[in-house]
Amino acid sequence: GAGIFNDHLVSNGEMGDGYVLAHRAGAELNNMEFIQFMLGLKKEKERLFLPLSDIHKPGVLVDLDGCDLLGKHIADPQLRYKSIEERKTHFPFSSRDFSCFVDLAITKERQGGGKVFWKDSSKSEGKLEVLHFAHAFNGGVKINEMAESTVPGLFAAGETAAGPHGADRIGGCMMTATQVFGRRAGQFAALNAKNGVILPDKIKIPDRIQKLVCGKRFELNDPALLEIMKQARKKISRELMVIRDEKGLSECLRSIESLIFALKETEVKNDRLYFEVRNVLLVGKLIALNAMNRDKSLGSHYLSDYSIQ
Repeated sequence: GAGIFNDHLVSNGEMGDGYVLAHRAGAELNNMEFIQFMLGLKKEKERLFLPLSDIHKPGVLVDLDGCDLLGKHIADPQLRYKSIEERKTHFPFSSRDFSCFVDLAITKERQGGGKVFWKDSSKSEGKLEVLHFAHAFNGGVKINEMAESTVPGLFAAGETAAGPHGADRIGGCMMTATQVFGRRAGQFAALNAKNGVILPDKIKIPDRIQKLVCGKRFELNDPALLEIMKQARKKISRELMVIRDEKGLSECLRSIESLIFALKETEVKNDRLYFEVRNVLLVGKLIALNAMNRDKSLGSHYLSDYSIQ
């Protein structure tokens, strides 16, 4: 689902389709506001992990004027030291420890119209832009111990499922979600089918879907839909990343509702792109709604309206 954000570490086609399919089937989703955001370096189309082991070096994180970023945003030397040391211990952003102040410093600088750079004198290319990349969802389809959703016969595992992570997954744990619950999902789905689930001999697939599935790949070249996609990802990337607040979440929801209306009024020339845009809007809406129901900072969800100091 991280592909709904402008900056991410997944393929461009990962738009949260699994969440949408389950939601539209009536399954309950859980913890959608908890998303991993990784600090990384961006150079043109290249995306790299930020070398966390070096963030203690003075002047490696700088603003547009070359000023030390962490000294600028974290005035207390003791807090700055503790934040840097704890930030070295895990890649994803988390408000569970003092490491979050490093991420907040970078985000505040960027939200204020500035940029942050990684200045490594040992590299010939000099400065690389520093930003957060969306990576993976900790929430998803609510499942039981058999990996079955709240819709009987519908199973989920891996990132599609709201796994054992809760608010955070700051290292590991996907082995549990993919291997343990993946195996369980397969076993219990097979057992469920064996025990008398009868499917119709033939299922009529609508011509529109048949054409979409069986047709050749084509360019996503519908200007009206591309503009809605652009506006959606811009708003989602602004309000649903590292720093969130009640005002921004409300504005995000209003914008998404407006874009959903615009999508309904748009003459569709590209079915594949239409479904991608629809899914981006729905996943963004689900994240924003879940985030608004969470009234404090917890794990990968940081709410600036409530201080954690």
